[in-house]
Amino acid sequence: SDQYVSVQGEGNDIRHLRAGCGTDVLRDLERNRWPIESSLDLPGSDLEQARERLDNFLRSRRLHGFLCLRICHGPGYG
Repeated sequence: SDQYVSVQGEGNDIRHLRAGCGTDVLRDLERNRWPIESSLDLPGSDLEQARERLDNFLRSRRLHGFLCLRICHGPGYG
């Protein structure tokens, strides 16, 4: 997405953070300071299905005021 920038994590780990958010956001997530309120698992979905499911998930959770979401995207086998 154009709304996010890459941040170098530990080792070769690359993470994405919305512009304007500090790296303390990632640190707090790693330390479980924010409970995960909802999860979406995308493995097994093709690209079009994954995009639709992700869009619906984000719209719904934003509407209900969820702040911390987990999205499992899988290894991306095409």
